[in-house]
Amino acid sequence: MSLGDRPAGIIERIQALSRQVISCFSCIANSEYVTMCFMTSIHRLRQLHGKRVLMRIDANVPVKNGRVISKGTIRLDRIVPSVVYLMKLGARLILVAHCGRPEGKIDKDLSLKAVARYLEREVGRHIRFVEGFDGTAVEKLSRLEDGEIAMLENIRFHLGEQKNDPKFAKWLASLADIYVNDAFGVCHRETASMVGVAKLLPAYAGLLLIEELHEMEKLVENPKRPFVIIMGGVKAKTKVPVIVNLLEKSDAVLLGGVLANKFLALAQDQPVDDLDPSLKKQMKKLLDHDHIRLPHDVVVYHKKRKRVETVDLRVSREHPSTYDIMDIGPKTRAHYCDLIQFAQTVVWNGPLGMFEDKRYAAGTTHIAKCFAASSAKTIAGGGETLQVVKGLHIDQQISFVSTGGGAMLSYLAGYELPALKVLKKSKH
Repeated sequence: MSLGDRPAGIIERIQALSRQVISCFSCIANSEYVTMCFMTSIHRLRQLHGKRVLMRIDANVPVKNGRVISKGTIRLDRIVPSVVYLMKLGARLILVAHCGRPEGKIDKDLSLKAVARYLEREVGRHIRFVEGFDGTAVEKLSRLEDGEIAMLENIRFHLGEQKNDPKFAKWLASLADIYVNDAFGVCHRETASMVGVAKLLPAYAGLLLIEELHEMEKLVENPKRPFVIIMGGVKAKTKVPVIVNLLEKSDAVLLGGVLANKFLALAQDQPVDDLDPSLKKQMKKLLDHDHIRLPHDVVVYHKKRKRVETVDLRVSREHPSTYDIMDIGPKTRAHYCDLIQFAQTVVWNGPLGMFEDKRYAAGTTHIAKCFAASSAKTIAGGGETLQVVKGLHIDQQISFVSTGGGAMLSYLAGYELPALKVLKKSKH
């Protein structure tokens, strides 16, 4: 789709976001605390002719055979409005992003070339792809004209990125006059391109970042009730703090995935090796709360009989060590769906089973469709959650799809995100 096909819709979205920010500033007069009020959005920028703008985006998306796969396009689609907005102001735009964990080594499988080509099609403008982090790169970027776009190769190919190396941050800052953060999904990372460079240039929040914060703030401050949380996936360390922080504002917390398995093991006094003592204590305390919902029945792989079975945990006498829990069962799916249907707000992060294997995908699929069909305000986030949502083609039925995974969890847990802290302190 060409740039000419887009302006009306993008302008409307920009205007809507601007109204949110104006409304946000009025909140200050009423002594309401709204996080995004204390940073400056790019909607405050005017003409940028002759100005170089370094914009950090979240392009950590799956790529196969040199192409961004369809399940991973949500994050890229969502930064297009900011790109087009800055381009129309005449900015000489330099996009910065990462993909995967190359640990400072060049890995062609983690190159951002496919991302550049995808964005090129979406914004209807050629994107100059720049490899390396040296004088040659500086020289290529210096040739950008007003309204043109360049993209640096995977920023994590440089060791200085994840170390938040001041020298590397200074090099990045030397490329531009203005810094823009439109990478909510990486705001919990204290890296050179998220924090270091933002301290050295006038720093602004992109349209997507403002939109994300607007939605997250409503969840934390005043969700419409009944409020239901669906929490799956693996990492108890990042998900339990969210449950603790939102527990009293919620009406039900529906657990699935490996996270639920760990709670079930603790409820049955089974050993859980990968939990530190304080987290284990927190989880045991949560088991006594009546908002917490654990699966009644589960889909398992039986180790002795070597087959997939459904086990009702309320009546089963088999020892948990005889099987591996892979998904929530049909009774649990029905119960969870009933709770979702009566909710006014539902937030979902993490699959409820091993959805990559078709034998164990039913739980996640069923809950995803119930979630999408709900009349409630629905918010979904997390890398695997986005894959499910996109794969089932239900993203348009969800009120808000967050591009954040770890950042979303950190924000909802009440933690201060390093990249946001720097944006709030930026002087213009």
